Amino acid sequence: MTRKYHYNNKDLTVKELVALSGIGYDAMLNRLRKGWTVDDAIKTPLHSRPNKTKIDLLESIPKADTFNSISLTKQDKVVIVGLIDDYLQQKGRGMALLEAEKRP
Repeated sequence: MTRKYHYNNKDLTVKELVALSGIGYDAMLNRLRKGWTVDDAIKTPLHSRPNKTKIDLLESIPKADTFNSISLTKQDKVVIVGLIDDYLQQKGRGMALLEAEKRP
């Protein structure tokens, strides 16, 4: 039985998702197997990753307690994560605008 993925109130196969996105079959299948949401799998360009959440970012900050010989507190790391998250959101909006300009 062919697995279906729910997207835009429809149940679609991987082949149908590929047709919607223009991303190759193998790439789409790999994204879905890795646990990407269907929306991210379709909308994220190749060689990109979906936006990270603040929790993902906080967990990805190195466990180092200093930066350039300055001690970092947990609050410092939270502020850094907020700045990174803001940057990624702005970058995402910018990329979406560029993609929209490319469409006829």
